[in-house]
Amino acid sequence: MGAGFDTRNPPGVYTPFTGTLRIQPTRVTGTTFDSRPTRKERTRRTREHSAHLKRVASQTARCFDSGRGILATFRRVAAPRLITERLELRPLPAAAAAALQEDREGASRTLGAALPDAWPQPDLLDVLPLQAAAPAENERFGVWVMIERDSRSVVGDIGFIGPPDENGSVEVGYSVVPGRRRRGYATEAARAIVEWALRQPGVQVVVAGCDSDNAPSIRTLERVGFRRTGEANGQIRWCYDRSPTTS
Repeated sequence: MGAGFDTRNPPGVYTPFTGTLRIQPTRVTGTTFDSRPTRKERTRRTREHSAHLKRVASQTARCFDSGRGILATFRRVAAPRLITERLELRPLPAAAAAALQEDREGASRTLGAALPDAWPQPDLLDVLPLQAAAPAENERFGVWVMIERDSRSVVGDIGFIGPPDENGSVEVGYSVVPGRRRRGYATEAARAIVEWALRQPGVQVVVAGCDSDNAPSIRTLERVGFRRTGEANGQIRWCYDRSPTTS
């Protein structure tokens, strides 16, 4: 007699089972299915999850600290750029200064500007090794290039003799290539860079000097707002500060 079938009935006719069926819970052992992990297994999983969260937190903290360091470095060495009506002014990168005498094409690529035959002029050549050796954070208080925005060509240079001294003073100088003189470029560049300098920490005054017979330079300094402070070593000395007379 088969379970659930009555042999007295015709084949294929099913007689419902009317007895009591008891089902005992059975644990499925092995690694394929385990809907009810043991206490030991739950403890192991909790520990693994906790360790994973700690690793993620540690990696996140390292990434955050690294990002802050990168951002701080970027802020420290990012070169300023000044845009005027006709010019772009920015510090001469050390790599470009080093390449100027031997690899003018490389220097031009670094600057992103064409280099005329007349630049750099002789008075700048002696300064280039100092600019080439300057750390990135000090480039801004050295040589800057004047780039004509329309032609993307260097038309001169301007900049500082060095960082501010103990009195908060920086000295500015400038030069324009012969083919771009008498266009007001020196005045335009000097006004922009003086305003930038006086916004820098530690800078209180900008000074300059020019030969007493250099009429174009005298007119430039007067237009920018410098005032004469006397003469020294055959030069007229000039000063531009935050006083009401120059604001």
